[in-house]
Amino acid sequence: MKESEIIQKYLLDKIQTISLDKNGIITASNNSLFEATVGKDIKDYHPFFELTSYLFLKDNDEITFHTITLDFTRKTIVSDIIISTGNKIDNGSIIIFDYSEHYTSVQEVTQQKNEMFIKNFFSSQKILKAEEERILKNKILANITNDLKTPISSVKALLDLFNNNSLTFEQKGLLKSIQTSTNQVNRIIDDVLELTKSDIGILNIEMATFDFEDLIKHIEKQSQAEFLDLDSVIQITKSPRIPRHLVGDSNRILQIITNLLRFIFLSSPNENVHLNIEIDNLSPKKVGLNFTLKYFEKQTHELASAEQLNKNVLSNSKQNNLHLELAKNIIILLNGNIKLQNSQKESYIKIFLPFEIDVLKSKDIARKQAFHKIEIVKNYTVLLIDDIELNQLILMKLLLNHAGFYIDISYQMENSETLISKNNYDLIFINLQTKTLDGFELISNIRNNNNKTIKKTPIIALSSFETEIEKKACKKIKINSYLIKPFTAEELYSNIYNALKLV
Repeated sequence: MKESEIIQKYLLDKIQTISLDKNGIITASNNSLFEATVGKDIKDYHPFFELTSYLFLKDNDEITFHTITLDFTRKTIVSDIIISTGNKIDNGSIIIFDYSEHYTSVQEVTQQKNEMFIKNFFSSQKILKAEEERILKNKILANITNDLKTPISSVKALLDLFNNNSLTFEQKGLLKSIQTSTNQVNRIIDDVLELTKSDIGILNIEMATFDFEDLIKHIEKQSQAEFLDLDSVIQITKSPRIPRHLVGDSNRILQIITNLLRFIFLSSPNENVHLNIEIDNLSPKKVGLNFTLKYFEKQTHELASAEQLNKNVLSNSKQNNLHLELAKNIIILLNGNIKLQNSQKESYIKIFLPFEIDVLKSKDIARKQAFHKIEIVKNYTVLLIDDIELNQLILMKLLLNHAGFYIDISYQMENSETLISKNNYDLIFINLQTKTLDGFELISNIRNNNNKTIKKTPIIALSSFETEIEKKACKKIKINSYLIKPFTAEELYSNIYNALKLV
């Protein structure tokens, strides 16, 4: 194709120039795009050109319009248009650039992009909605389990109040069965609560120096206490090279191992389990440990393959896998990983957890000491603020069994503040989760009281579950002690001794 032909096809045939006077009458046109007859009014060809009546009132002006669609009888043009208004001497002009092919292709691409955007938008909205529903469901579930904690804690405390010496052999057996069942229900509630807390991101991780030898003892003690009735043997071995003083959350590690054992024994109650702990990697300041739980399959496992088992850890939410899901969530929070293997003869669960090494072997490691009951000579006055009668009864019974306490009870804000102002109490118990008063507000009022004696009164807060927000709030308003229900008599007495500075 010749150059002149190329110019004609791709340039001249795509541009139409029209000359017209101030009245809009056509004086010349090359008619490349449509036939514009000399002597006719440009406004007769398309409503768009009605603009010339207003634009031509001004001299020597130039206006550009983009993406203008001109519909004619035989064709439609998508164009850019430049209008020059001219003046009294020079005619005005209209230049029309035919960009139909360009705008059509752009429109298709734009349409595809818009359709994709709309599709992605609705997909993301569905994902966001599903995530919001999941978080809401977990919050509701957390609230339900929290509400269940109070009656379960009360039942456990009432059972502990029974004097075994006054019971017959048959009654002791029945009491033990009730205690075992109650402990199982309480454990399931705890697991559901912990799982929902981890799923919505409020599970608390506390990194601190701990004694690894003590952790092993706690694992052994917990296993013996919980799985004593099973026809199983739990053996624990470890590498002697593991540093003794590590930095991590020892309570969460104990929780991981316990939940994995629960999963194993729920699947096969008579399994023999071997927990082996070895070093994966070691440096002067850090160590990675592999915890491997090996167990012999005495019956067919509900999961057919390692692949299915690993998939189950990530997604299955059936009741017998609740323990695996909770353990997995905690392991992820501790920057570890989990692997499961299933075979006909032997199966294992292997977890990896990283730790820092306390190279200074800190002397501030928390060690639980044996409880020693203190004989109280002086009678202390105690105010119990709780709106649940069963909680009141249990705490009163525990304090009376110990001896050395006079007890007042209140369940309303106004009445509580009146009692506090009239009596110099030695100790105040306040349930943070009540329907009749705001525990935090009441404690804040006590701490801001003008009376120095009232202001410094020791306070023990009671709560059904522990959150980082609640702990920080308690610390901010200077609570002396913080008890999570259910608690043992020894835990209660130890907190009282510390609050009253008896130890």
